[in-house]
Amino acid sequence: MLSVLLCVLLVTTGCGERKKQAADGPKPRAAAPVQPFDPAARAAQLKPKQSVSYIGAQMRDPFESIVAARKAEEDVRQRVGRAPSPLQRYDVQSFKLIGIIEKSDGNVAMLIAPDGKGHMVEEGMPLGMNEGRISRILADVVEVEEVRRNYRGEQERKIIPLVLPKPKEAETETWDYSGNEGQ
Repeated sequence: MLSVLLCVLLVTTGCGERKKQAADGPKPRAAAPVQPFDPAARAAQLKPKQSVSYIGAQMRDPFESIVAARKAEEDVRQRVGRAPSPLQRYDVQSFKLIGIIEKSDGNVAMLIAPDGKGHMVEEGMPLGMNEGRISRILADVVEVEEVRRNYRGEQERKIIPLVLPKPKEAETETWDYSGNEGQ
């Protein structure tokens, strides 16, 4: 019985201290004074961010399979019997036509490949991964003829045009080579 009385006494005195501590609770801190927002001061605190630019023409497509690209190059190598030229490594429609030079013995076109390199091409030159050949170079278009197999296994000829973009009015300049400027 004495032990029960001691236990009850200890429990009640222990709870009393907890109630006393809980009643006192943590003391609230003094609030810091509110300072007005200064954008210039905040900008000075931030570290300058490094700008990053991505030029996709100089890098490979991260979503394109490397294995598929190598397989396509191998296919061209087997068909042609040698390593493909830089003009045969890409699809015809991935080339960009940037200029055409008219000559008496045949026009010459300037193409930019997806890797950013420029190429001068003439009629009859191979172009593209599907054994295409440049069939005609006109004043504003290069026509590439490809021979493909359709779903029935028959050969089909397909003409793919590469069109020279029209210059904007603000970018167009005229030059007078006659020496009669302002007259």
